[in-house]
Amino acid sequence: MLTNNALVTYTDLTTMLVPITGLTPPTGNQIATKSFIDTYYRVDTASSPYSTYSANRCPPYQTIQPQVLPYLACWNITILPYSELNCQGNYNSFETWQISLLDQYGNAYFTDQNYSFNIGYDYTWQSDIPPYSESGSNVTTVNISPGQWQGFASFTIYAVETCPYSSACDGSCFSTNTNITELTNTTGVPGGCALPTPATITYFVPNAFIPESSNPAVNVVRIYKVINSTAIELVYSNYPNMTWVFATGGFVPYSGNNSVYVPWNGRLNNSGMLSSSTAYGYSFALNDGSGTIITGAILLLR
Repeated sequence: MLTNNALVTYTDLTTMLVPITGLTPPTGNQIATKSFIDTYYRVDTASSPYSTYSANRCPPYQTIQPQVLPYLACWNITILPYSELNCQGNYNSFETWQISLLDQYGNAYFTDQNYSFNIGYDYTWQSDIPPYSESGSNVTTVNISPGQWQGFASFTIYAVETCPYSSACDGSCFSTNTNITELTNTTGVPGGCALPTPATITYFVPNAFIPESSNPAVNVVRIYKVINSTAIELVYSNYPNMTWVFATGGFVPYSGNNSVYVPWNGRLNNSGMLSSSTAYGYSFALNDGSGTIITGAILLLR
């Protein structure tokens, strides 16, 4: 008989929901809280009863509903201008046109087919060698291939090398001007939507703790992962090779090497005498392949 109230693990979620773009959710047999699900996955947060749960609630699987799967909603143009000095000290100017495909959530949409965008432009070009001058209209095609979400095209907006010749130049004299006239696409979807905001991940350790406090939030040294301004405590079992050390004036009351961190409770090796009330420098190396090392100082209060 199937159960209706089974809780889900981190690994269970990987087969149920789509991760938020830019994040790689942890896996394992830990039971997922609502906070964990909201942080890492595209879930329907407005559905009931899921919307009524507190952050530390562990939702049963049947109350967890996915958001609508991503689809191509729109495309965006970003023009990146730049300039450089040429061999005669004149400024040449250029533009790179960046075309991005986005889904309905404003995230990068990695297409499974080819999309083409045509950028039309007028140009003039004049040289000291035949045919001396040229002007006309042209089209550059930007293709976004399967597995990609962006395409690029670069244009010389203005460039000049004047005569007489300079020993710093390549021996040619020319000038060129480009005027972008239009952009057309074959996607059949609208343009002009906002670019995605990449996920930002930082780490945070409070600047003080009180070992003798009855409040579990402040009586040990906890590490927090901050994802797009949302802080959740690190799931220490996901970092089985962490290395850490606390020290003050050459005294090391707590350290660990290539193991799962147990939050420091202020005592010598987490079981001996309570350490002195002072500031302790700390260093945490996650050793998860990211190269992340968290350093700082924390004040032990008594």
